[in-house]
Amino acid sequence: MAENPLVWNGHIAPLILRAMADVYISLAWVLKDPLERSRNFVLYGLGQAKLQLEHRKAQIGDRDPTSEEKMMIEASESWINSQRFAFLTEVNVGGWSGIPTRRMAEEADCIDFYNYVYTPFSACTHSMWHHIARYNLRQCANPLHQYHQVPEDPEFPIDPYNLYLSAKYLEKTFSAFDKKFGIKLDMPSAFDHLNKGLDRLSEIEGDEIDRMDESSNMTEDA
Repeated sequence: MAENPLVWNGHIAPLILRAMADVYISLAWVLKDPLERSRNFVLYGLGQAKLQLEHRKAQIGDRDPTSEEKMMIEASESWINSQRFAFLTEVNVGGWSGIPTRRMAEEADCIDFYNYVYTPFSACTHSMWHHIARYNLRQCANPLHQYHQVPEDPEFPIDPYNLYLSAKYLEKTFSAFDKKFGIKLDMPSAFDHLNKGLDRLSEIEGDEIDRMDESSNMTEDA
């Protein structure tokens, strides 16, 4: 987010912020039983990697794989086997936690975060009506058309608030980990540095606006 200001808009930023919200809820839930739940998380991921590998093999079928395909298959098998032998790895087609995300949030004591962050940003992630209607439709100005909705693809300005939110959620995730394992740092966090930087930018912008107003007033007086 920090390195790509052009994604700080209502179409792209929610995709990243929703993923960050998912990470926080998952981590907060895992931290309630770190050993068992983190193990389930890893094994589920290995199972998904095995499933993707089997799909690729099925796609190749009875023909001889190309050199690139053979290399990809061998690399994937090697990666899985380095953690758990593929023949011992089970494939789970359900969710890794076995419960819905909302229930995870309830058990992890972060249901408010689910309601006010995860759920709203899901509208953009899944292209739901209440996102599309606000961002990709406008009302026709012709009363004879009964003010129907017209599709559009407007350009959105860069909004630094999206950067702030991403940093806030990252800080929230780090804090959950630090609190669980008793980690204490005496230095300012990256979130603190960002806030100070945003404050300085806001002051610079305010000074620039004041100078522009003064210049405009001087021109009018002349």
